[in-house]
Amino acid sequence: MKNLLCVLFLLATTLSTAQTITVKQDGTGMFTAIQEAIDAAVSGDTILVWPGTYYENLYIEGKNLTLGSLNLTTGDPAYIAQTIIDGNNSGSCIVLWRNITALIQGFTIQHGSGWENGLGTTAGGGIYIFTQCDLNINQCVVQDNSSDAGGGGICCTGSSIFLSGTIIRNNFDRSNSGGIIVVNQQSILASLEFDTVNLCSVYNNFSPKGRDIFYSNDLVPNGFKLDTFTVSNPSRYHVFQRQDNGNADDSVRLSANTYLYESVDEDLFVDPVLGDNANSGLNNNEALKTLECAMLRINNQTNKELTIYLSPGIFSPITNGDKFPLSLRSNVSIVGSGYLSTFLDANYLSNHFRSMVLQNNCSIENLSFINGYGDIGQTSKISSCEFRSDDNLNLDNVGFSNNIGHRNTISIFSCRNTNIIDCEFAENHGGKAIWITSDYYGSDPEKADTVIIKNTVFRHNLPYYDSIIPYGGSLLVKSTILNYNPIHVEVVGCQFTENTTDMNGNFTGSINLYDHVDAVFVNTTIGNNQMINPNTNPIMYIGDQTRVDMRNSVFYGNSPSRIMLSGAAETPSILSISHSLIEGGESAISGDLLNNTLVYDASNIDTDPQWVNYGEFPYALSGISPCIDAGTMDLPEGISLPATDLAGNPRVWGGSVDMGAYEFNPVSIGESRLQPQTVAHLTAMPNPFTHEISITAQLTTAVSVRITVHNLLGREVACLMEQTDNRLSLTSLQWDGRSSTGDILPAGVYLVSLSENNKPVASLRVVKE
Repeated sequence: MKNLLCVLFLLATTLSTAQTITVKQDGTGMFTAIQEAIDAAVSGDTILVWPGTYYENLYIEGKNLTLGSLNLTTGDPAYIAQTIIDGNNSGSCIVLWRNITALIQGFTIQHGSGWENGLGTTAGGGIYIFTQCDLNINQCVVQDNSSDAGGGGICCTGSSIFLSGTIIRNNFDRSNSGGIIVVNQQSILASLEFDTVNLCSVYNNFSPKGRDIFYSNDLVPNGFKLDTFTVSNPSRYHVFQRQDNGNADDSVRLSANTYLYESVDEDLFVDPVLGDNANSGLNNNEALKTLECAMLRINNQTNKELTIYLSPGIFSPITNGDKFPLSLRSNVSIVGSGYLSTFLDANYLSNHFRSMVLQNNCSIENLSFINGYGDIGQTSKISSCEFRSDDNLNLDNVGFSNNIGHRNTISIFSCRNTNIIDCEFAENHGGKAIWITSDYYGSDPEKADTVIIKNTVFRHNLPYYDSIIPYGGSLLVKSTILNYNPIHVEVVGCQFTENTTDMNGNFTGSINLYDHVDAVFVNTTIGNNQMINPNTNPIMYIGDQTRVDMRNSVFYGNSPSRIMLSGAAETPSILSISHSLIEGGESAISGDLLNNTLVYDASNIDTDPQWVNYGEFPYALSGISPCIDAGTMDLPEGISLPATDLAGNPRVWGGSVDMGAYEFNPVSIGESRLQPQTVAHLTAMPNPFTHEISITAQLTTAVSVRITVHNLLGREVACLMEQTDNRLSLTSLQWDGRSSTGDILPAGVYLVSLSENNKPVASLRVVKE
C-alpha cells in the first residue's frame, strides 16, 4: 500500500491549494485535451477526464498529480471502458519521468507503442515509469499495447508501483514481458505490489521472456494473488524473476482464482489450418491452431521430455495468427512434417525466436524458418533466431531462408552440446548464417562447449545493406579467454558456397573462428565465396588461441583465395591442413606466421576440383575430379563421417573417401553414384526443366493416392493425380509448370509430393527455369 499512502499524503498536504481541472471533448470543460491539462496543472492537482477517446501520448514530469476518469468521483466501473487514452501507436500512452507521485484511475489505456529509449527500441507500450516514481494504478484496463525492449503493457524501472482492480491483457513485447516489467535501476530499488483485496488480472500477454510478468526477484518475496491469470501452474516462461546473475528463479509464487488455459503435461499437436486454440491439442483431431498457444500451454515441470508436433502448412501472424518471437523451453521439442512442408514465417515483422534465458534439452526438427527480421533497434539487431542453451540444443533437418539479421540468421549463446545436422542456410541477409559464442551463465562454467555441424549447407547468404554494417557470410564461432575450456567445433560434410561478406575487423571473412576455439573441418567444400574488400579480408579468419585441423576438404573459387592465421605471441593459433584441395596452395595462407603455426601437409593439392556445376548438386564431383579417392580415413580423434553425403549417397565407398562434401564412385561405366541406386518413389526428368517435366511415381495399389506440387511457402499450386482406389503400381505424369487454374508459374524451386492414404510417402524437389 506504499504508493496509495503516498498519494493520500500528497492530497492531504496540498488540499488548500489543489484544484480539479476538467477535460471534456465537447469544449464545456477547462480543456479538451488531457496533455493540455497536465501542462497547466501544478503538484497536488486532480485532472478529471470526461468520457471519450483521447488520442494522446501523455508526458508527466516534475508534478505530483491525480489523473482520473469519472470513475474516480463516482466509483462507476462503466466509465473505465468509456474513457480511453489511445496512444495511436506513436509512443507510450503515459510517461511518468523522475520523482513523481501519482494516481491514475478509471481509464482504458491502449494502442501505445512504447517510449523511445535512445537505442532504437521502445519500452513501456502502455505506461512507462522511470526513476524514483511512486505510482498507484487503480481500476484501469491496460490492453493492446506493444514495445520492443520491455513491458508491452507497463514498464517500471527504479520506481514503485501499486496496482488495484486493474486488468493487464493482450499486450506484446519482443524481449521482456508483454504484460508488466518492474526492475531495479542500478542502485535504485523498485517495488511491485498487487492489491490482495481488490484483485487484479494479468492474462494473454506475449513476450519471449516473462510473457505476463517480469520482476527483480527480491521485489515480491511472498508472491502474487490475482483474480485471473493466463495459465494454471505457471513457469518462468510466464512469470520471470530476474536474479543478479541474469538467470531466473525456477519457482513461481503466483495464485489466481481463474485461468484462461489449463497447463498440459503431454505432447501437443498443432495444425495451422484445421486447428483451434479451444481444442485440447492432445491429438491431430483436437489440434491447436498456433504454435504460440502450444508453447503457452505445454507444461514440463516434471522434467519429462515433451514434443509439439506441427502439421504441414504456414505458421505466421498473417495466415493463422501465430506470434513471434517465441522462446525455447526446456525439455520441449518442436517437430514439423518436413523442412519443405512446415514453415515458421515471421512475415518480416520480428525474430522467430528470442530465447533470452538458458534452456536445456531443446530440439527443433523438420521445419523451415522464413522471413524473419532481427534488425529492430540497436539492442535487438541480433538475429532472426536467438537460442540460449545450457545443455543439449539440436537442430535437425531445419531450413533457414530469406531471413534478415543484423549480425546473423541465428545466434547460439552457450553452446554446450549443440548439434546442427542436415540443415540448410540459404538466401539470408545480414550477418553470419550462424553466430556461436560461449555464455557466462551456464550451470557449470568449466564444462566445455561443443558444437557439431554435419551435412549442412550454407549457400548464397548475403549482406544486408539497409543495416548499419552489412556483414554477410556463413559462420562465426567466438569463445572467450575467460572461459575455462575452448569451444570445440566439428564441421563435417558441409558446404559453404556463394556467400558474400562486406565488412572489416574481427568479424571479417565468410568463416570466422577466434578467441579460444578448437575446430576441425572434415570433408567440407568452401567454394565461390566472395569478400567485397578482397585486398584486406580473407575468406576464412582464424585467430587468437584457435586451433583448426582441416582434412579432406576443398577450398576453391573464392575471392580472394585466402585464409588468414592470426594471434599474438601469448595467444598463438595453429592451422593444420592435410588431404585437401587448397587453391593457391600454401601461399593462400597469410597473416602472422611467426607467432602462429601452419602445418601444411604434402598430401594437399592445388588444382581445379572439377565440380559438375549443374543440377541440384552443382558442387558434386565429376568423373574427372582429382578429388576422387584423394581423402584419408585417418580422421581427428572422435570424428566420424556421416553415413551419407549431402546428396544422400553413401559417404565411403570401397574403403576410400573423396575430398569435399560429395562422394563420387562409379557404379558402372557411365553411371554416377549421384543417381539413385534403388527404385525411388518419385523421379523426374529433365530437372531442371523449362516447359515440361516428366514425373514417374512408384505407387502402392488399393490405397488412395495423391500427387501434388507445392511452392517453397508450402502452398499447393497443382494437383497432378488423385485416386481414391489406386490400381497402378507405376505411373508417368507430365507437368507443364502451370498451376491447377492454368496459370504459368514463375521460375523457382517446387516440391512434388506423393501421399498415400493421406500420409506423406515421398517428395522431390524440381527446378523450373
